[in-house]
Amino acid sequence: MIDKYEPDLLYNDGGLVYPEVGYQLVSHLYNVSARVHGGKVEAVYTSKGRSDCDTGTCIFDIERGVADKIQANPWQTDTCIGSWHYKRNVEYKSPKRCIDMLCDIVSRNGNLMLNFPLPNSGELDSKELQILDEITRWMAVNGEGIYSSRPWKIFGDGPGTKPPQSQTCGSTRTPARTLPPKMSASLPRPVRCTLSSWAGRARELRFLRSRWAGRTACPRFAK
Repeated sequence: MIDKYEPDLLYNDGGLVYPEVGYQLVSHLYNVSARVHGGKVEAVYTSKGRSDCDTGTCIFDIERGVADKIQANPWQTDTCIGSWHYKRNVEYKSPKRCIDMLCDIVSRNGNLMLNFPLPNSGELDSKELQILDEITRWMAVNGEGIYSSRPWKIFGDGPGTKPPQSQTCGSTRTPARTLPPKMSASLPRPVRCTLSSWAGRARELRFLRSRWAGRTACPRFAK
């Protein structure tokens, strides 16, 4: 499969099994990628085994959850707008919730893989198309704060940044609520702050006060 399709992403719904064979597979994926891309490895292999990824062998994947803080190495959340498999009359996540999740994950040095389940026609239904369209339009305006960005010193502000007690695989389940302001930063400049909600008045970024060298006032956002 690797030789035939030369994939850029190889997703594993679990950890590495049969280590000798597993490591040979990952090594072959990276070697093929380097050959195809002129010596640069562009391929990514994901694993849900944290120990598999400790040495940089792969990207740690957290199913339907997020890391509890900024991670030194990139990681990934895989989740779905509804159920993993297509079901009629399932309530989908709203476009806003998907975008809030994306900003939250990116601000913690993560990547979001979002699944849209397909009916037997092989085409997205009308509600899924609407969700995808709204996410696409948001990305067209705000993608600069997502693509090629790196996390800032903190990943957010407010009580919502503290993880709940229940945890899965060293992660926290993504809550079904509005998330607080998130810092999706491109370093060294500029620093981008994504506000998950807007009340129509100026917002002060108090968490920047001690980090804003030479200034006494808080940075402010206004419409």
